Amino acid sequence: MGGNSSPLIADLYLSWKEFLFISKLTKSDYKLALNLSHNSRYIDDIATPNISDFLKISKSIYPPDLSLEQSKSDGSRDTFLDVDVEVFNNQFHTKIYHKVDDFNFKVVNMPFPDSNIHSVIGYNCFYSQLIRYASICSTHIDFANRFQLLFSKLKARGFLSIKLHKKFRQFCIKFKDLLLKFSITDNEFQKFCFDFDINCYNNKKESRDNIQSNVSVDVPSAPSFGYFTPKGFINLGNSCFLNSLLQIFVFLYHHNFLDSASYNFSNSLRELHSFNNQIDRNDSLYKFHSFLCSIENFFDTNAQQDVHEAFIKIVSNTYVDVHCVNGLAEKSFICVVCSTFSARSESFNYVSKQVSNGDDNLFYKQSTVRKFCHVCGVERLHTETYNTTNYPDILAVLISRFSFTSSGRCTKNNGQVLIHESLSYNVQQYSIFGIINHIGSTANSGHYIALIKSHDKWYKCDDSLVMDVNLNMPCNSNEAYMLFYMRNRN
Repeated sequence: MGGNSSPLIADLYLSWKEFLFISKLTKSDYKLALNLSHNSRYIDDIATPNISDFLKISKSIYPPDLSLEQSKSDGSRDTFLDVDVEVFNNQFHTKIYHKVDDFNFKVVNMPFPDSNIHSVIGYNCFYSQLIRYASICSTHIDFANRFQLLFSKLKARGFLSIKLHKKFRQFCIKFKDLLLKFSITDNEFQKFCFDFDINCYNNKKESRDNIQSNVSVDVPSAPSFGYFTPKGFINLGNSCFLNSLLQIFVFLYHHNFLDSASYNFSNSLRELHSFNNQIDRNDSLYKFHSFLCSIENFFDTNAQQDVHEAFIKIVSNTYVDVHCVNGLAEKSFICVVCSTFSARSESFNYVSKQVSNGDDNLFYKQSTVRKFCHVCGVERLHTETYNTTNYPDILAVLISRFSFTSSGRCTKNNGQVLIHESLSYNVQQYSIFGIINHIGSTANSGHYIALIKSHDKWYKCDDSLVMDVNLNMPCNSNEAYMLFYMRNRN
């Protein structure tokens, strides 16, 4: 006794005793045996829903020297391991139970970033706890409460807020399906958690009815999809790449896809979206450009820039926090000789489409590559599979028009690309709302314009000039450089 195997041996013994009892009971009282099948036991903790006399029954199951104690519960609420279970409106509602919360003294848990334990362990612990919270909590309110408690603790200990934010975003992308039960969009959920006020959370003596009324957090409404008409932006000097990209972001702001973005970014978009006066809009444009220059030197120049590179600089910047374009894919490899399988997850904020390919699948790709096989010990051919596992709300598609020759010269492929109005893969459906065209020979020269679709009407946005255009889908284009699709909400 006392060894590492003791709990496993004890569990095996108790399981054997339960098996013997149930085997006999199914022949004499099948209904009771069926009710007992809903029990759940972990070592010496047993949950017995809807069985009030289990203490009496247990005497026929377990040896007499094993005494059970019944929890002091009123029958409507109890705890089991790390789960707080409550019956409310004839339904089970669960949240995290942490017995340390009941102690009147501090308990030190979770690592410190300046200790001998690497700080990566702390960030990974934060990530794993988010998975546990989401698995147990029935409501996003209970999840947000536990999230804020842990986030505040780690931040106070010296863990970087930016890295914690990044881990949280990775969790939301990776476990998007797990969060569906909260019936709240990704952007709303993330904003809710970071804005959550623990002081408004109910104390343990309040009823569940009061939880909903006491928690006062501003949760944005669902995307309105109201009528949107793009406005023109003056050219600040080779800034057509930024103006065309701004048309995309203002559209996303109008449809509430950027609710989780930083205040400076979203407030600048709000002004660009709301000001009808050209002078006020010009002032807002200068302010927005200054904001971008302050966070990324890439924008602090009067030279023409690649709009795709500008897009990546913005959506990847932690001071902007644009999540709606983020997705997750699994890249796997199988050695054709020994069949060794390896896989890793990769986050992405855009997908690529080749000019030469027709209707290539943007979400699933398979090819053959040569790489080192750790089992064979030499380079082998591998079957490489790229499969999207978490789909972004906004899908950005890059048309791979530019390439470099062996001499380092940039060339552009002006071939025709077939643009579809909608994309589908498995159950995912996307509809196009934006196109950025490039007119010129190199990415850092020429001119950019944006095409925006709003309520079956297309607008051509050429810096400050905005006009209606006729665009019938599908269509061929030798100027399209980036395509933007919105995932259908149904």
